[in-house]
Amino acid sequence: MNLAIVISGNKNKLIILLLLLAGSIQTKAQDYIPLLGDTNVWYIAEILEFGEIISYVRTTDGIEVINDTTYTWIKDDEGGGYALIRENIDEKKVYERIGSSGNSGERLLYDFSKNEGEYVEYYFGNYLVDSIRYIETLVGLRKAWFLNGGGEAHPVWIEGIGSLAGLLMPWQQPNLNWWEFPELLCCEYNEEPVYKSENGIVYNCDFSLYDQTPPEVDSIWFEPDTIASNDTVYFYVKATDDISGVRNCWIYIYSFEGTSANQYSLLTHSTSDIYYCKLDYCSWNELGTWSCPVIEIGDNFGNIQIQTFYGNEGTFYVDELVGINRIEMHNKGLFPNPVTDISFIKFNNPERNIFKLNIYNVSGNLIHQEKTNGNLFKIQRNNFKSGIYFYQLINNKHIIYSNKFIIQ
Repeated sequence: MNLAIVISGNKNKLIILLLLLAGSIQTKAQDYIPLLGDTNVWYIAEILEFGEIISYVRTTDGIEVINDTTYTWIKDDEGGGYALIRENIDEKKVYERIGSSGNSGERLLYDFSKNEGEYVEYYFGNYLVDSIRYIETLVGLRKAWFLNGGGEAHPVWIEGIGSLAGLLMPWQQPNLNWWEFPELLCCEYNEEPVYKSENGIVYNCDFSLYDQTPPEVDSIWFEPDTIASNDTVYFYVKATDDISGVRNCWIYIYSFEGTSANQYSLLTHSTSDIYYCKLDYCSWNELGTWSCPVIEIGDNFGNIQIQTFYGNEGTFYVDELVGINRIEMHNKGLFPNPVTDISFIKFNNPERNIFKLNIYNVSGNLIHQEKTNGNLFKIQRNNFKSGIYFYQLINNKHIIYSNKFIIQ
């Protein structure tokens, strides 16, 4: 039988087979949604240590070829170059260029080729792909990677969008309720909105909200009005309107002799128009009357209202001095940080007073506590899971020093 006749006799079947094969190849190529489109915009918000929320935008804007490798510029709010990244669509990986021109390289940002149970290998440690699921976005279901870096590190990636903590934070979990944990509010892909978080719905990704003015303060007062120098005093603020959106305040407290003790405190909600600050980390180093002549009060968007008070409004009296150790920290706290083996918190303690170390996870739970009358605490990497932690150095019920550290 002639082969040409066989092909001719099955011409229709062959054409159908080729079409099916081409369709299969095209479907496979479309399985992966690239992270970088023609244009991308990421709206990101982050809460600072003392409660102020800041926002910023990252956009794709132009390319640059370096050593025959093409990178995409990521620009900041002012249009300045913020980072250079590239995407290998075949490998489903995204890299960031790091270092100076004389000593440069790349580091991995994303690896969308990973399956459940596999590890994403970063320079500081490995992240397990706990699960891969589909989640709802503004353009339908998208594949999402749920990672586990140990401790409280649980980032989430969405194909074609990136990390829910922001483009350049693929190893960070999103959490706008904890300081220095960014969150992706909204994302646009080729000028089309593709993602909006719950906080993005609240803020509507409309940064004109950040130009508003917080409510004014109607009156202030302290309770109790007489304390010892290491007692707790409550500072109350009554606003002219509901200030449920208020996040923070700066309080400038002075003695009548001019001695200052600036104190920052988080405003805690009491009623719809009254907030209070608990001032229990202060040492009033002078007998007599202290007052709060100036208060800066800010809203969730970082806007500040500065108001001045005179006379007897907002005053309290210190009738007993109780000393607090003023210690000198070495290496500005824990060193080295991040912790890769053993790190130390060293401080001066010539009088051998009792100091206490409290360590908290990112959820605010106390997970470790110890005491010493020496001059150092030791933190070992093997005693903690990888992640971010916070510590307080306490003496005589006062927080002497606090900061965060990273376990790698």
